[in-house]
Amino acid sequence: MTIYICDDSKSDLLRLNHHLQEYLSHQDQKITIESFQSGEELLRRYEETMEKPSLIFLDIYMDDPDGMSVAHTLREEHYEGGLIFTTSSMEHAMDSYEVHALYYLQKPFTHEHFLMAMQRCEALIQTAQKKLSVSVKGKELLIAFSDILYLETGRHTVIFHTRKETFSVPG
Repeated sequence: MTIYICDDSKSDLLRLNHHLQEYLSHQDQKITIESFQSGEELLRRYEETMEKPSLIFLDIYMDDPDGMSVAHTLREEHYEGGLIFTTSSMEHAMDSYEVHALYYLQKPFTHEHFLMAMQRCEALIQTAQKKLSVSVKGKELLIAFSDILYLETGRHTVIFHTRKETFSVPG
């Protein structure tokens, strides 16, 4: 699972990263956090990578593009993961519904408020943890559902196409 954090304030990035690390230390899976100081940087990385983030934290008040514009662009690109806005104003709270944001964290937020935001993300985190068990040449292989790109079937064989490899399993 990958989580993006985007905030033009280095101190806010570090603070949010600290809250995430504390929260994720209790999770039983590998989670990668990627930090960005501009919406442009985040969108560039989003386009480049095959592994899309499951969750994105976005500051609204950043230089062009601002966080709300980034959220609209992501949704136009068919991003279906979670969005949480982190911002100093409640001015855009109603606008966050247009991009189906999961939560709106007003800065400065406490760890309790952060945990309330993460509770909204439980389903995303649980889905990212789901794995499929298959037997390949006598060995059990666990594949995260989020890593499976597509499957092919035919002639009593299932071909798995994942982010990292392609392999077949007799059916």
